[in-house]
Amino acid sequence: MTYRIEQAVAVESEYPDDRWRWRVWIDASSEELDRIEMVRYELHPTFPEPVRTVRDRSSKFSLASSGWGEFLLHASIKFKTSGDDLRLAHWLRLSSRPIEGVIAPNQLRVFVSYAFSDTEAVEKVTNALRDKGARVVNAVNSSVASGETLQDKLDSLHPDVALVFVGENLSKWQAREVTELVRNDVEIIPIVSPQASVAGDSLLASREPVIADFSLSPEDTADRVLRYMPGIIGKV
Repeated sequence: MTYRIEQAVAVESEYPDDRWRWRVWIDASSEELDRIEMVRYELHPTFPEPVRTVRDRSSKFSLASSGWGEFLLHASIKFKTSGDDLRLAHWLRLSSRPIEGVIAPNQLRVFVSYAFSDTEAVEKVTNALRDKGARVVNAVNSSVASGETLQDKLDSLHPDVALVFVGENLSKWQAREVTELVRNDVEIIPIVSPQASVAGDSLLASREPVIADFSLSPEDTADRVLRYMPGIIGKV
């Protein structure tokens, strides 16, 4: 099981004294979330009602509040079929740089795979996707810890969908990522430039690609990708 507490924060603009809005939720796969009956959050004792219970599966058992200071937050997960609760802890970070604003807990999580030579073009596309409400992650900017495998990283990221950008050829590292994505049953959408081909790659050849010159038109590519994914947007 890979349950953990995620957070998002933003400055409470109507307050002049550095008050923050924050939200926490349980990050896990859809199947793992389905096993939860309720989550009991334990806040700093200075909060009114420092112990709060959430039963809303649709929000990933999210809790929203506000405050001035950082503290160690605890969560106790009660499962539907197990008598043993799972205890989690998370240091609530309040930064002067908000973490992507207040992120909706059911926000689409997009994993991107790309070759080093396509970095600049892919960053433009992913910035456009972020502007449209997606949360973009990959194995590089998610800081793979020492000794952590790619499989471990995908287990912790829980992507809803993966975009595999192919500017010329699929790199060896991308081939590893695609193999693990398939193993994790993550939906894969190849984003293929007009001069590239995935016909020779057994993992991607059976998947209908989005043909887009992402190096020249990142906004258009982002629009094409989102149009390609009806039913996935807003997926929990």
